[in-house]
Amino acid sequence: MSPKRFHILDMGDKIYGDCLVCELGNLRILIDGGHPGDHMAREGFHSIPEQLAKILGPGPFHFDLLVVTHAHSDHIGCLPALVEQGIITTEWALVADEDMGFGGGTG
Repeated sequence: MSPKRFHILDMGDKIYGDCLVCELGNLRILIDGGHPGDHMAREGFHSIPEQLAKILGPGPFHFDLLVVTHAHSDHIGCLPALVEQGIITTEWALVADEDMGFGGGTG
């Protein structure tokens, strides 16, 4: 059986926000990207790239799949900056579309 590891990154003292790394054997999945600005360290908080380096070793960091669960800023967060700066790369991305809504409605 291939090893499975799950890492919940520290989003500091800001309310909400998620960023998780799942390692399923040789597959790496990044779920959500914290808050805007989390690609930079701040007092008492290690940046997402610093935390990824602690888990995965030196970057850039490649993921087989990037998942953005929904289109709130505390989930999309700093992903645009991480991709634009070449800090993360991905084979596939599953990104929520804010125009599709959040359920509960019929149209």
